[in-house]
Amino acid sequence: MKFSILISLYYKEKPAYLEMCLDSLVSQTLPASEIVVVFDGIIPGDLERIVQHFTEKLPLVVVSLPQNVGLGRP
Repeated sequence: MKFSILISLYYKEKPAYLEMCLDSLVSQTLPASEIVVVFDGIIPGDLERIVQHFTEKLPLVVVSLPQNVGLGRP
C-alpha cells in the first residue's frame, strides 16, 4: 500500500521532537512511499541538519516556503 506523510515545520519546533518523529518513521514496519517536509518560512539550522541527516534513511521530499503561511488558509 502506498501512502504519503506530510510534516510541516515552523521555526519554533523543538529539534528533539523532530528527531523523535523521524526516528519513529524509520522504525515503521509499513514504510511511507514519500515523506513531504515543508519548511514553513525560515527554519533554524539545527532543524535543517536533522532533516538532512534523515535523507539517507527516509524518502524525504523537502519543500521550502520563503515565508510562514501556516497549515491552511480559508
